[in-house]
Amino acid sequence: MRAIVAAVLVCGCGRIGFDAHGSADDDAGIVIGGGSGDGAVMIADAAIVSGTVSCGGIKASDPTSTDGVYTIDPDGSGSGAPVQAYCDMTTAGGGWTLVLSYVHKAGTNPALVVMTASLPMFGGDTLGLDESNTPSFGHAAPSLVAQIPFNEARFTCRSSAHTRVLDFSTAGAQCLTYLRTGAGACFDLLTPHTLLPGHTAMLPEQITHIIGDAGDFAMTENTFFKNTMPKGNWIMSSVAGQWECDAQATGSGSDTIHRVWVR
Repeated sequence: MRAIVAAVLVCGCGRIGFDAHGSADDDAGIVIGGGSGDGAVMIADAAIVSGTVSCGGIKASDPTSTDGVYTIDPDGSGSGAPVQAYCDMTTAGGGWTLVLSYVHKAGTNPALVVMTASLPMFGGDTLGLDESNTPSFGHAAPSLVAQIPFNEARFTCRSSAHTRVLDFSTAGAQCLTYLRTGAGACFDLLTPHTLLPGHTAMLPEQITHIIGDAGDFAMTENTFFKNTMPKGNWIMSSVAGQWECDAQATGSGSDTIHRVWVR
């Protein structure tokens, strides 16, 4: 397995493509400027715990906590107001805070929603739903992500274009810094990472390229991808009209579900 080697970002002039060795690549892909279920997930008996900075903190203080909506205060005693968060208290030990959720319907191209004062909710988990214009559609800006204490990130996605499931976590320091700042790139995404049960995708094992310096869109637009046949992308881009999970970025013709969690 090839390890990603860090490289110096040479400018702050937009998003930069890199190959898996960290080298800038003009053909790195699209450089854009500047579990299953059967419908909406019902949240029942979700505990509301105020004054806790993350879902991981809630899980640590109460190991019996279940999946649901909680009130957290990401910056603790700082000036930021508490926010509601959806917590996965089950997967791989639980304690995951949802920071990105896009359930996209084929043939649509809604604008991405950058959240600076709220976190996305968990809506449905069935391919074919359209969650645009709901609280379940959007992603936290790096400025908000940075307020949440975490040392792991989890990427999950599915697509109607194929049956593969992408579900892995990473503790790579460079990638976690990228999610917090929008600067740099996920150079160390190949290692260390953990493939979670049910993962069958080509990515991240076959990553060849990444996009860096994406700012508020660090989690959405070709954060990592495979640029050899068969190609596989992680992309949600209303600008380019592309929504793909572990498949070639050909447009918005597939139903997709993308989520990112931190803990």
